[in-house]
Amino acid sequence: MKTIKTLQDILHNIINRENRESFLHYDEANESKVLSSHQFYYSVLTIATFLQKHGLKEGNSFAIVSESSPYWLMVDFACQLLGVITVPIFSNISSKNLTYELTNADVKFIFIATQDKYNQIDFKLLKSFNFIMTKNILTQDNIDSFDINDILNEKVNSFSKTTIDENSIATIIYTSGSTGTPKGVEITHRNFATQVNDTANFFKLNENDKILTFLPLAHIFERMVIYFYINSLVEIHFVTDVKKVKEVAAVIKPTIMTAVPRLLEKIYRKMDDKLFNVPYPQKFITMSARYRANSKNPHTPNNFFDKLLDRLVYKKLTAALGGQLRMLICGGAPLSYQHNQFFLNIGLPLYQGYGLTESSPVVAANYPGNIKCGTVGLVYKSTEVKIADDLELLVRGCSVMRGYHKEVEKTQKTIDTYGWLHTGDLASLDNEGYLTLIGRKKELFKTSTGEYVTAIVIEQKVSTSRWIDYALIIADNRPFVTALIYPDYEVLLEYFEDKNIGDKQQNEMLNNFIERAIKNTNNTLNGWEKIRDYKIIEDIPTIEEGVLTPSMKLAREFVMKKYHDEISQMYCNSSN
Repeated sequence: MKTIKTLQDILHNIINRENRESFLHYDEANESKVLSSHQFYYSVLTIATFLQKHGLKEGNSFAIVSESSPYWLMVDFACQLLGVITVPIFSNISSKNLTYELTNADVKFIFIATQDKYNQIDFKLLKSFNFIMTKNILTQDNIDSFDINDILNEKVNSFSKTTIDENSIATIIYTSGSTGTPKGVEITHRNFATQVNDTANFFKLNENDKILTFLPLAHIFERMVIYFYINSLVEIHFVTDVKKVKEVAAVIKPTIMTAVPRLLEKIYRKMDDKLFNVPYPQKFITMSARYRANSKNPHTPNNFFDKLLDRLVYKKLTAALGGQLRMLICGGAPLSYQHNQFFLNIGLPLYQGYGLTESSPVVAANYPGNIKCGTVGLVYKSTEVKIADDLELLVRGCSVMRGYHKEVEKTQKTIDTYGWLHTGDLASLDNEGYLTLIGRKKELFKTSTGEYVTAIVIEQKVSTSRWIDYALIIADNRPFVTALIYPDYEVLLEYFEDKNIGDKQQNEMLNNFIERAIKNTNNTLNGWEKIRDYKIIEDIPTIEEGVLTPSMKLAREFVMKKYHDEISQMYCNSSN
């Protein structure tokens, strides 16, 4: 297999290897479908021919506003053959950010999956674009739109591949915009190629592997990993509804999955509930298993009791993900030590890594044979890291972005004259080379009394409660720590219904649950870190409003502005 230098080389590797009949699996109109590797290749060629015929040229921008699917990849690779820059956009993006990103990237063509997303586009911009859809459902006059299935039925008569330089821009990926207007990160072919080649050194795949993918391809983590899977020619199953992951996993029994901490936190809660809520005859063994999974050092050998718990309890938990996983790779944000410990102890082969969009994305990862719980692993081969005097992690190498789109000044602030990318993350590096995250530089708060508080660590501890969906810590230049708490109303309502708890009791029980969660968290914290007051937020956080980013993180600055009065009230009486 050829070592890749550009994304075009992945297609070269596909067509120059034996056809894999069972390659890309997906659902369309409630029907299961599969594409072979060569069918995928020729579909990409057909779409590229169509786009070329309709005037798309090297350097143009093409937006992809769609759920993840083989179609997403076909359009993306077709653009890469033409030297066209793809602009992936989260399907759950707000109307404001959608309009901004399409305009900022000078988009010419859009692959868009739904009428709803089309309706979000500013009407004044509509005639600036050509649209491709999975089904041609647009009804407006004077708007050019094409059904992708009609395109795929066309015959390829002539196609001229564009020879591109490895330093050419392959994509512009917009950050979530948690602190303001999204920034367009320019990722080159060389950036992606370096990542795919380095990932192959850490994670060895084989022809029997089955991949279950459900994270959005608009997120650079899943996109790079999919390039790695495709280049490795392994079987890939797409799931567009995360609620169906368990159902699909039970059928296909995947060997490899990628996940983000938020999903693993929800899985942890469900598993923890399952252990806790069993009939009393089984309570002793499940509570013993629960305690052991949450307390054992995962790097110590299993004793007889651990093996018994595995057979009686843990295997039933891991069966929820198919029971055949040999790699569960986690990235996107730090995973708490407690969650990492639990999954390793119950036998889930969890490999936590670290990266950011600006580094395309992986900087470091734990991988088979090299794992240390609580760390984000060893640094990738083509990447160099350095810890600055203030503990900020600096990154340099072939994976670092070209820069922010149309943002020269911001680029120069982020990448210094020596080529170091200033990540904004605080980290440490141990004598074995394992990288550990401490927190975000912007979220290391200094109280007015001079003490430092790491917000993300406290937020993670609070959010381990099954009753809490999100927590936001306030401490910067304040006399003490407070928190905004978003309850997990879905879990709460399910519990109230199951226990037949009436409306009058629900508020009292919610307050008790949250108070207990805060107390349990405070018991693990230093005095100056303890949460002295908190406010329960009754609103459901949404992306459209701006409270959540498309990657489902709280937009800190927006939230603090929105609840300015509630925050001020917690500090109005400093005797708290």
